[in-house]
Amino acid sequence: MAERANRTLIGTTIGLLFARRERVGLGGEALATAVPLRNKILGRDEEVTPEELFLGKQPFVAFLITFGCKAWVHVPSLKKTKLEPKAVEATCGGYDQGCKA
Repeated sequence: MAERANRTLIGTTIGLLFARRERVGLGGEALATAVPLRNKILGRDEEVTPEELFLGKQPFVAFLITFGCKAWVHVPSLKKTKLEPKAVEATCGGYDQGCKA
């Protein structure tokens, strides 16, 4: 079972990377994204998600966005001058484990 779970996670990771044509550089972030995604989606023959089995409630998925999409990152006031932009363009490299943002 562990080998099958690892193979599923690696397959999901490869899918995330190739969907955005990011073959190197974001591998760790893609794997860190694949694990929570696997817990929030149904398998082929499953009736409930793994997270629902563990916690007893349906997972909250409204915050999920596409891996590798364009994102805007806030620049703190201490790191910019008054005339510089408040955010910079970046690439979404996964989800923070401690928050929903």
